[in-house]
Amino acid sequence: MNPLKEYWADEIAQYEKDSRKWIDRSKKIVKLYKDERKDDNATQVRYNILWSNIQTLKPALYAKDPTPEVERRFKDKDPVGRVASDALERSLSFSIANHQFGDVMREGIMDRLLPGRGVVWCRYVPHFKDKKIVGNEEIQDEGAQLTDDIEEEEATESSQEPDEVEYEEIAYDYVFYEDFGYSKARTWEETRAVWRKAYLTRKEVKERFGDKIGNEIPLDHKAEDAPDDTPRKKATIYEIWDKETEQVIWISKNYPEPLDVRDDPLELDCFFPCPKPMFATITNDSNIPVPDYALYQDQARDLDTLSQRIAMITKAIKVAGVYDSSASGIGRLLNEGVENSLIPVDNWAMFAEKGGIQGAISMLPVAEIAQVLHTLYDIREKVKQDLYEISGMSDIIRGASDPNETATAQQIKSNYASVRLNDMQRDVQRFARDLLRIAAQIIANHFQIETIKQISGIKLLTNQEKQMIQQQQMVMQQAQQQAQQNSNMLPPQMPQIPQDQLDLMNEPSWEDVEELLRDNCARSFRIDIETDSTISQDAQLEQNQRLEFVNTISQALQQAAAIVQQAPPLIAPVAESIMFLVRSFKVGRPTESAFQESMDKMVELSKQPPPAPPKEPDSQVQVEQMKQQGQQQLEGLKAQNKMQSDQATINAQAALENLKHSNKIQLEQMQMKHDAEIETLKMQHSNMMQASSEANAHHTQEQQLFNENARHAATLANQAALQERQYEADALQAAAQADRPMGE
Repeated sequence: MNPLKEYWADEIAQYEKDSRKWIDRSKKIVKLYKDERKDDNATQVRYNILWSNIQTLKPALYAKDPTPEVERRFKDKDPVGRVASDALERSLSFSIANHQFGDVMREGIMDRLLPGRGVVWCRYVPHFKDKKIVGNEEIQDEGAQLTDDIEEEEATESSQEPDEVEYEEIAYDYVFYEDFGYSKARTWEETRAVWRKAYLTRKEVKERFGDKIGNEIPLDHKAEDAPDDTPRKKATIYEIWDKETEQVIWISKNYPEPLDVRDDPLELDCFFPCPKPMFATITNDSNIPVPDYALYQDQARDLDTLSQRIAMITKAIKVAGVYDSSASGIGRLLNEGVENSLIPVDNWAMFAEKGGIQGAISMLPVAEIAQVLHTLYDIREKVKQDLYEISGMSDIIRGASDPNETATAQQIKSNYASVRLNDMQRDVQRFARDLLRIAAQIIANHFQIETIKQISGIKLLTNQEKQMIQQQQMVMQQAQQQAQQNSNMLPPQMPQIPQDQLDLMNEPSWEDVEELLRDNCARSFRIDIETDSTISQDAQLEQNQRLEFVNTISQALQQAAAIVQQAPPLIAPVAESIMFLVRSFKVGRPTESAFQESMDKMVELSKQPPPAPPKEPDSQVQVEQMKQQGQQQLEGLKAQNKMQSDQATINAQAALENLKHSNKIQLEQMQMKHDAEIETLKMQHSNMMQASSEANAHHTQEQQLFNENARHAATLANQAALQERQYEADALQAAAQADRPMGE
């Protein structure tokens, strides 16, 4: 047997021996969570506190996918670092959105909450073009849940060309807790190697390791519930990452030789393709975790026992008892639904001597049983409180509240709960950040620059494109200079350079960005990778942060304007101070480039000499010219004044005619209205005169009303005449003002 294969087979066997107890316990915990029972225990009553706790913690630990935050480590003026950070951040965001990152994270968190260890594996997946297939159809990535070849395969024959990469992506794989392992160590930092199991069909083994291994390797894995003769057996492949030798080894326990050995394929700083797992409870002497449920399983079992007793006693609380069989009619009282009727009893005198109904019947003591039931409920509540004290699952986390508690008690509970919960939340956020850092290193080290261009969407020029634009600008300048020197020569018609390309001339080139991304040391020194919170963010909080940014920058700009006005030489340090403030706000990162461009322009303008003041006239000719220009301007103003005066007179006369016409129409309308009212009153008076003598009193009132209306009509006529005279006076006054010369 190969020594390398034998060594790692022994390492794997030692880990499986050490972790057997933990795996067996984890399986039981998962069954409890799913409430799996045997058929003979179908009537058993449980209080599934485990399921309740997990369902409460899951959304509290991971409510949303993290947003990558890639920025310059020292937040100084570094155009190449800024663009490289932006490109890397957009590429990471694309990898998260293009894959089920959230689902993988939630599966890992579920393993963290139940078995006590959650693992996610990161893979680089290049997709190649098959030159033998017309149309460059895509070949599926090699292997199933195995790390693919990073380097292009060497040609076995001189005429064979290497495969061409069509596109690349990052794959995030959830690793089942039983399929992950690592070398024995006290802490994670001392861990030498990690591995995972992958289950491949014979076809997949041939595609990944070749026909020889694919035909000889035994298929030693099948589903637990599958029959022995199932055709869906698979081979168990171990992918081992050895940090000490910086090699990746693929082995099978039932194959004598290593299936494959590769030098460090990903070139990661941490070497391992997975971050430190999300552990439950571990100590400094072992990396085997202790599940959270194991620490409060006794209290959970007590809850199950009490719940079972409560269910049994609840069934026992019923109306039941015994009675004297010789007393006829007693059984009918409870068995028959009699209402408003009497049941006859034989030998009533003898029945009464025995004490009647009280002497012939004895009921089950329900009061004593109910008291026991209340006692069991109280005991169960106390056990729950003990369990919550151990697990840290306080009322605040569960959303429960006691109205009798004081605000101080609620605050103490909230602080206690947040301390325990925040520690778990920080571990989940650390895991997501480390996972994205691995993905960022894979993108920077192995993605082609063309792929980064496409998935980031950033517009930059290459060095060659910049040189072409510079040459075109030089040709245009030379042509313009020649046209200026030769007055008979027309300037040549040349295509204009688009403005967006001219703007990109001040930005770094793609070669500059690629150089920084490929340099591990420079990238780690100049670029920092973080993530925002995986907890559900308050929208109001984000709005407040943006308002704070706007208000702070506005105040800083106002103060900067005052300083620059008093001391112009301070423009450069003031601009740099403004940018220093802008870079400190995460919410202001989208506007940083615009601020930087404005500050640079302001500094450049400050360096230019001030414009020369206008020269004073130094000759008599210039003085005469200025006098003539002033006289011409004066004549023009007089002519314009006369035109305005004539136009004002015409406008006033037109306004007077309009007023007279409008006044005439109003008077005619008022006269018509007055005549109509008079006719109406006459008709009413005629009708009243024809009434019978019995309505004389009423006739008198109508006569008075007629007189009042007549007086009112006369008053309206007088008011109309006064208003007409007022209109004429206003019109005459307007005409007089229009005839008055301007300037008076």
